[in-house]
Amino acid sequence: MTSPVRRHFQSLGLGLVAALCGGILRLALIPVLGPVAPGLAFVPFVIAAAWFGGTGAGLVAIISGYALARAFFGVPALDSIWAEGLREFLFLAVGWTISWLTDSLRQARVRGEQDRRRAATILASVTDGLIGLDAEFRLTYLNPAAESLVFRSCGDPLGEPLQSKLRPAMQQRAKLSFEYRDQKSNRWLEVHAYPDELGGLSVLLRDISERKQTEQSMAETNRALERSNSELQQFAYVAAHDLREPLRNLMSYSELITQRYGAVLGPDGRDLLSFAVGGARRMQALVDDLLTYCQVVAHGQDDRYPDVDCDAVLSFLLGSFSPLLAQCGGQISWSQLPRLHVSESQVMQLFQNLIGNALKYRSDQPLRVNISAVHQGEDWVFSIQDNGIGIAPRHQEEIFGLFRRLHGQNIPGTGLGLAICKRIVEHYGGRIWVTGQEGQGAAFHFTIPESRVEATSPVAQAAAHFR
Repeated sequence: MTSPVRRHFQSLGLGLVAALCGGILRLALIPVLGPVAPGLAFVPFVIAAAWFGGTGAGLVAIISGYALARAFFGVPALDSIWAEGLREFLFLAVGWTISWLTDSLRQARVRGEQDRRRAATILASVTDGLIGLDAEFRLTYLNPAAESLVFRSCGDPLGEPLQSKLRPAMQQRAKLSFEYRDQKSNRWLEVHAYPDELGGLSVLLRDISERKQTEQSMAETNRALERSNSELQQFAYVAAHDLREPLRNLMSYSELITQRYGAVLGPDGRDLLSFAVGGARRMQALVDDLLTYCQVVAHGQDDRYPDVDCDAVLSFLLGSFSPLLAQCGGQISWSQLPRLHVSESQVMQLFQNLIGNALKYRSDQPLRVNISAVHQGEDWVFSIQDNGIGIAPRHQEEIFGLFRRLHGQNIPGTGLGLAICKRIVEHYGGRIWVTGQEGQGAAFHFTIPESRVEATSPVAQAAAHFR
């Protein structure tokens, strides 16, 4: 027999048994209670039938009970058939209502119990610890994960150190989050306390010991890396600094040999000596750029610098580049730029390298360089636009690497200029990139955080052209 059919017959049987029991009870109570006996006899059994068998069982009990009452005890007839029908209808309606309400209450209780068990199963299965505390700081709930995380002797899962940290959340009725180290188990816990509506607390515990160990390991690795980088930078600085003197001696003695013994050496010897001097000069330029690269982080980011006037810096650099500009018919223009709270020497180096880059990689057309700055979000974006030979998109990332040169020995340079620019900009929390196409000029952009920029007063932004 299938389950629905079995339940149907069980409901029918419960209803009939309830009706029979009600009839027997009525028979026993009539001599004592008189007219009150029918209600006291049938209503409890109807409720019991509906509770254990559902609405159908309660309805069967009320109909069967009414039929039994009429068959064995008789029911006083009324004057009309309509009155008799109304009485039967009211009797059945009241019985059905009692059955329906009883069954609904039973189902609500069953659903509540199922929800409670489901919630208990879920809470018991989570890996995070869950603790419930009442207004008196007494334990009301503890899932297995919480028990394994903070269990202590004497059945107290909350030690005094943890309780003292949770009391502000209880007193202030505010959410509280903190990290806590359990001394007994030597584990780190992430604790979140949430006040509930009953004046207590719901506490969530998460084991973060592994994360703490990883953070500690990373911190130690970073410290070791910083020491290594510092030592390496110091070594590079010392090595580059110590190379300057022998290079100067090599160039000085080579020039003396050329002056004193040039006639003896002949044309071939003088050419070979010239190659040696040229190589020494290129090496000296490389050493100088390497020293500059190492010195970029010599000043901490939190150092206080006087305001740097970018207009004054560019005006000074214009004088340095004047011979080259006159030679190629070039022009450099800029709008009024903001003042910077950075190292003046590094600002000078940054603009010098970027403008010098435009001069080196100019096209056959007269050079035009424009420098501007705009405020975007939390940064100021500086742009140096030229009309030179441009850079192919595939090379726009690699040119900022150390010793990266796209044109070999055809154009002088050490391959460190843009790397120095990148290090300067990143040292102050910015970034640098280039846009443009090959043969269509290039635009170098770099950002400086707003906190290191003092915008100029709103005056005319007329561009000043220099030749």
